This record gives sequence, structure tokens and C-alpha cells, in this order.
Amino acid sequence: MKQILLFCAIFASSMIGAQTSYYVSPTGSNSAAGTLFNPFQTINHALSVSTPGTTVFVMGGNYSETIFMPTGAPGNRITLCNYGTQVATLTSPVGNTDAIINIIDVSFVTIQGLIISGYYENDARGILIEGSCTDVWILNNRIESISFTYNSADPVLPTSNAQPLIVLGTDSVVPISNLLIKYNNILGCLTGNSEGLALNGNVDGFEISYNYVGDITNIGIDVIGGEGTCPNPVNDNTRNGIIRWNEVVNCYSLYATSAGIYSDGANNIIIENNTVYENGWGIEAGCENVGVVSSNIIIRNNVVFHNREGGIVIGGYDYPTGSGKVVNSLVQHNTMVGNNLKATNGEIIVNYTENCKVNGNIAYNTSDPLLFSNDAGSLNFLCDYNCFYAGGTADFSLNGNTYSGLSAWQSASVTDMNSFETDPLLVNVAGFNLHLSALSPCIDSGDVAFSAVPSETDMDTSTRVQNGRVDIGADEYGTAVGVYVLAGNEN
Repeated sequence: MKQILLFCAIFASSMIGAQTSYYVSPTGSNSAAGTLFNPFQTINHALSVSTPGTTVFVMGGNYSETIFMPTGAPGNRITLCNYGTQVATLTSPVGNTDAIINIIDVSFVTIQGLIISGYYENDARGILIEGSCTDVWILNNRIESISFTYNSADPVLPTSNAQPLIVLGTDSVVPISNLLIKYNNILGCLTGNSEGLALNGNVDGFEISYNYVGDITNIGIDVIGGEGTCPNPVNDNTRNGIIRWNEVVNCYSLYATSAGIYSDGANNIIIENNTVYENGWGIEAGCENVGVVSSNIIIRNNVVFHNREGGIVIGGYDYPTGSGKVVNSLVQHNTMVGNNLKATNGEIIVNYTENCKVNGNIAYNTSDPLLFSNDAGSLNFLCDYNCFYAGGTADFSLNGNTYSGLSAWQSASVTDMNSFETDPLLVNVAGFNLHLSALSPCIDSGDVAFSAVPSETDMDTSTRVQNGRVDIGADEYGTAVGVYVLAGNEN
């Protein structure tokens, strides 16, 4: 297990220039000057004397405090970070409290290079961002063992919750905006009915990138709308954000449906270039709450394998009486291999959708023939240029009826007319090298009308289109081959 901690002193100074600095050490004194050689003892005391432009360097040791961040200002952030390469651990706070680090109605703050660990209590929280905030950066931290109980054998009750990193946009008008969550490790948490990393309510504009989220006992990354977190229904949705280059592994619940990455009632979300494996679902774009509409969810260029329930699922699971719906969304150029370990759902699952498209994906599973199901009567649904491979004849499900073989599926669904059923010839499926080999039929076989957007790349950060036509799946053959599984941090 490898933990990545940047040299905070250099990184912080490069971001915000000359500024006031305070230092904190467990052996310091709050009556001291707060300098490197005469540090304060508590983080909160250092923050209480901080003004916009201040960096608080936390020296090595354990700190048991409830941290409340003050606000910075444009161009003058307040930064809380470890000192140099020293390991600073913020642990279970004293007394009944909400979170170890509280960022509430403040802006222009950075939390960087800290270990936030060892808070065992129902409703325990590692980092809480709440209210109306802008330009909050959560960078390169390790958040672990934030759990509703010490004992993993304890039953999960409807009230059992813990939230390692939770963002709640509760202001009815002003959203949480310009939020950056990057290079963090979030792992080993008993979250009960909650998630490892969640954005909920009035959140408008965010990036979640290069994080490792693993060993969470429910959903890994979740962006949410329609739950009443924001009192104004118009603004009660996470929107206009991107989830990219994250590694999400073993986020699995025995008592609830869990996904590695989940968009639930959110809007205008891009989920791209993630590596997602050994979760419940791989990636899901759903809409749980009745009367809510989730729109413009783009799931592209992800590698999704060995998830228990299925690969990628999109749509309202019980529309209109039991859920909302997903509209105007896209599942494109993903590689899905060996999902559906429980043999119940398939590689691609479509619930109720409107004007949605599944295009240019690889769905590969030689252990169970069911590769695609659409059993909820979607409206204006398009599916094409996909590669299906089951090792034998693939099965497809439409409105409760099973069709064996692609030709039968094409006749019944009137979709997938340019798709094919054959081995995509991946480099090494057993070794999880899911790049296209030189003889792959997926090379230059994607949608002839496809044109990549300027920021779009394949699974290795390389150009999405080669030779004038896009490849099927997450890999564009002929580009540089990278280590896609370790998308950001290593654990």
C-alpha cells in the first residue's frame, strides 16, 4: 500500500505566493509565537488567528480536535496542510461533534496532505463541506476508518451512517461551487447507509479526479439530487461536474444496492476515464426519487470489470411510481469485462430512459451469457456500434423476453444494427490488460459520425480518434499504453 503525500510547503507556496504562516505541533504551546521553532499546540488556535492568505502547517503527530475552517478570500486562500513530509493525523475529536474538519459557509480554503483517521461513531464524518461555499480544494489527503462502529460484524440499522467526505449544498439560493477533490485516498470505512464520497443538494460546478476510493461498505462516489438537502427544489441537485481518472474498488454492500460510481438525480455530469472494479454495480446513472429528472449524464471511456451486480446501469428503476427518470444521456466507449458475478443482471442494464444512447462499448463476459438488458420500456432509446462477446451465444433481454444471439436481438429491438458479436481480442483478460490487441475487430469500427470533444481521451490519456475513425471500447489502438488501473493514487 503506497501513500502519496506532496511536499506541502513547496506546493502551497507555489499556489498562493508570499503569505503569513503558522506552525502547529503536539509539543507546542498556544501561548507561543506559532513559528517553526516555537509552534502552537492546537490547530484551531492557529486557525483562530489566521487571516486570508495564511497557511497553517501541521507538524507530525496526532491531533484530536474538531476543526472549523475560517474563510479565505479571492487570491488569498487559507491553507491547512502537513509540514514538509511529516505525517499529521487528525483523529477522533473530543466530545459529540459533527465532523473532524468542518468547512461551513466559508470559501477559498484548502485542506491538503493530512491523514484523517479513526473516528468510530454513528454519524461520524471525516470532512464536512456545508452551506454555501466556493473554491474549496480537498487535495492529497488520506481519509480512512471513518465508521459508524468499531465492529464490522455489527448490524446495519436504518439509522447507521458514517461519511468520510460529505458535501451538502443546503443554501436555497447560493450553491457550493468551484469544488475540487483531487489526489485523495478514501478507504477502509464502514459507512452504513452512506457513501465514501458524496455531493448532495445545491452543488454547482465541481471536479472529482485522481482519487482512490476503496473498501467502502456501500457506494464509493455519489452525486445526488432530489433528496431535499436544499430547501429549494429547483436547486436541489448536484450539477455541472466531472468525475474522472478515479480508481474505485470494493465498494460493496451486503444490505443495499451499491455502485462504485453513482449519479442519482444529478444533472450535467461527465463520468470518464475511471477504473472501477469489484464493487456492487460498476457505474450507475439513476434517479431514485419520484418526480425528479436526471439529465445529460455522460459515461465514457471507463474501464469497468469484475463488479458483482453488473457493469454499467442507466435509468429510473421503477418509473413513474417508484422512481424518477434519466433523460438525454450517453453511455459510450466503455470497456466492460467479467461483471455480473452474481449472474443476475448483465454487463449493460437499461432501466427507464428517454432519449438516451448506448454506443461504442465492449461488453465481454464468458461466465454468463446475459450481456444486455432493457426491461423498462425506454422511450427513443438508441444502441449501436457495440461489441458483444460471451464466449458462445450472447443473451439479450428486452421487456422480460430473452433473445439468444445478436441477430435475434436486432430483430426484436431494432437497435445495434452496426454492432457485432465476436471476441474483441483484448490483450490479456486474465491479467486485466484490457487494451485492444493488434488484430482486434474493434479497431476503426466505431461510429463513423463520432467526433471527440477537445478534452476527451482514451483510457491512457491519448488521442481518442486514430486513422480517422474511433475504436470501440475505452482503448484507442495505436496510442501510448499507460497504466490505466492506477488512475491517480496507488494503494
